[in-house]
Amino acid sequence: MAKNEIQTTGVNTICDETVINGDIIAKNDLRIDGHINGNLVTTGRVVVGTTGIITGDIRCSNIEILGTVHGDIEATDIITIKGDAKVDGNVTTKRLSVEPGIFFNGTCKMSNSDSNNKE
Repeated sequence: MAKNEIQTTGVNTICDETVINGDIIAKNDLRIDGHINGNLVTTGRVVVGTTGIITGDIRCSNIEILGTVHGDIEATDIITIKGDAKVDGNVTTKRLSVEPGIFFNGTCKMSNSDSNNKE
């Protein structure tokens, strides 16, 4: 990349101790280590780090949760919940991966778009 070129792809990062009040709409991947009070919508991947807290609904392609989410999650591909993560809300996804030790309070609806089109 030339010295004056601007990188147009990448990961948006919300750092620890950062608080955002409002919705976030993005095309690229997001890493959340701070606090979001609002809905999050992206066509990319979301990582909620161990210090990350989201209070709002999330729509994305896939998400890995190590922190806390208070809200519904809809992922078109996979939801992965790891470590000491806390999820308080309903999840809708094609695939779900859950490690022992996490906290999950809600319902899970799994769908496979391929099987939905078959009779």
